[in-house]
Amino acid sequence: MPYIAAEERHALTPPVARTPGELAYVIQQAIQGYLLTREPRSRYADFATVLGVLTSMQLDVHSRLLERYEMRRRVQHGDVWHPTLLDE
Repeated sequence: MPYIAAEERHALTPPVARTPGELAYVIQQAIQGYLLTREPRSRYADFATVLGVLTSMQLDVHSRLLERYEMRRRVQHGDVWHPTLLDE
């Protein structure tokens, strides 16, 4: 993930989403805002950039949040995968 300097984040802070629909709307509005700044109009590269950013965000959420959550649950409840499949 590209990181934005702390002093620049305040101006970019979006509204807080409380539901999946609100989250989708906030993300859509951010994408739309980005695409509307492209001159003279959006091109393939702009759409590819948006998709690349979304993919990077997905990978970041997975590696920074979901993996930790899964590890805590695995320790708490035990692994469901057979150890021979995991080379353990």
